Amino acid sequence: MIEKADLSDGKKKYRCICKDEMDNESVTSIPWGQLIVTEPTTLQVPRIRSGSREHHYKIGQTIELYCIAQGYPVPSYTWYKQEGTRMLPMSSNRRIQVVRSTLLIHKASKIDTATYVCVANNSAGEDRTHLQLIISELEAIEARGQMAEWLWRQTEVEVVKLSCVLR
Repeated sequence: MIEKADLSDGKKKYRCICKDEMDNESVTSIPWGQLIVTEPTTLQVPRIRSGSREHHYKIGQTIELYCIAQGYPVPSYTWYKQEGTRMLPMSSNRRIQVVRSTLLIHKASKIDTATYVCVANNSAGEDRTHLQLIISELEAIEARGQMAEWLWRQTEVEVVKLSCVLR
């Protein structure tokens, strides 16, 4: 993320790096990209760029939920955890960090499974997005010869069975 972009940022070239959370491998985009920077002339209501609305993590992982909005003036962000019809504001503590447009949850547990709402706000208005977070636990591992099976509990009734070849 580039914060407080200025015209000089439009003269640089960028690449995207994607990191796989499961095996920590990274892939870098082949083409280079360029940023187009313009000076705003009027107020712009924040518009959150849409991404994945459903996020799956395992117990114990660190969760990063992103909320990126474009608007002028630069929007501020507020995170909420939805519980039924109530919206509980998220604030930083030992396990949870609200860092500008990012919500970090360390050592995820089943109680973190919920819908999180990000609100991007400026003097021109606001936009919001709902992100579903699902925390799964590893139920069992069974290895027979060259095959292994993992059972993940997604919900109280849904169990996902994954099979793979051992090397």
